[in-house]
Amino acid sequence: LTSLKQETPDLTTEPPQDLTLGGQPARMVYFESNGFSDLDGTVAGHMVMTVPAPGQVFLLMALATPPDSWQWDAHLQAVLASVRFVDIVPPIE
Repeated sequence: LTSLKQETPDLTTEPPQDLTLGGQPARMVYFESNGFSDLDGTVAGHMVMTVPAPGQVFLLMALATPPDSWQWDAHLQAVLASVRFVDIVPPIE
């Protein structure tokens, strides 16, 4: 989030929410920004992040422009509820 704020100076965030994602502790942040990456205008969205295992990071972003077009809370919750993490097993040689 810190590097995102450095790249997008107009980025504002609400306090993070703790949640469980795929059985792992996670955090979700709502944000708004005047422009985001190559999107023009005001953008709103949610960013969800967790570390399912050492050396692994899971990040999901959902965006809407203009912000008042965000009508996807139920869809976002359905996607979050569907996330599952599995142990990665190296191939046997």
